[in-house]
Amino acid sequence: VYFMMLNFISVNSNEIIQEKTSNVLEFILTSVTPFQHFCSKVISGLITVMVQIGLSMGIFTILLIQRLRVDQGKGLLDLANKLFNLEASGIPVDALMSLIKFDSSTLEKATLSLLFLIIGLLIIQVLVLVLSARVKTIEEAGSIQGPFYLGLLVLYYGSLMMNTPDQLTQGWGRVLSVLPVSSMLVMGMRILNTEVSLTEIGFSLLLSIFALVVIMGLGMRWYQKGLVNE
Repeated sequence: VYFMMLNFISVNSNEIIQEKTSNVLEFILTSVTPFQHFCSKVISGLITVMVQIGLSMGIFTILLIQRLRVDQGKGLLDLANKLFNLEASGIPVDALMSLIKFDSSTLEKATLSLLFLIIGLLIIQVLVLVLSARVKTIEEAGSIQGPFYLGLLVLYYGSLMMNTPDQLTQGWGRVLSVLPVSSMLVMGMRILNTEVSLTEIGFSLLLSIFALVVIMGLGMRWYQKGLVNE
């Protein structure tokens, strides 16, 4: 989901650059305002991503339910054990079987984690759109997006390295779970792996929403200026 959403963010930013380089943007701005253009990019990207997520999860759920009805998922675990030698790595198959059982609490945690992920990637999408409005060519966009996405990869793999209950609840793990951008991964992992108080979840969520509103308010001026100057 993380990399799929980043891909659509990149597509949106490249659309703006193509509109600018092909002089189509001048005709678009005769019918809509820069604010409407900005909102359309954000909303269309989010809707496309949500549809893709829904289709992907729907197909996965149907296949999983079918396997559970046939052999309770034992065939999938046997295949995983054959490919990755799970028993030799110290991962018991019985423990993996217990992970297949979902309840209402697991669904609530997964929904909260997805909510943090979407808000965080909305912040990233706004930043990318603002930067894209300030460049004139695809080459300039690559020089900006490259380091930007490299930082996101560092965040992604850095979050995976601290994916243990002790690291998530202490020190940097707890700090990063509250900060707006990093919370989209770290807070989600905390919710799924540990017990997090509703106060801490609410504070982190409100902080992310506040950051999104502030970035949209400030970034809209830069976005409009970049489009109008073209």
